[in-house]
Amino acid sequence: MKKIILSIILISNYCYASDCFEITGKAYNIDPLILKAIAWNESKCKSGIKSK
Repeated sequence: MKKIILSIILISNYCYASDCFEITGKAYNIDPLILKAIAWNESKCKSGIKSK
């Protein structure tokens, strides 16, 4: 049961800082879905990724 709850929490928080995408999208007139797609393509939404 603990694994199921932990999985749900991790999946629900993974790459869904939608406030960030919404605010930035409004500020620069960019669709938030495009920003999410870029974040997914560049780093799979992992915050610790560093470019080579």
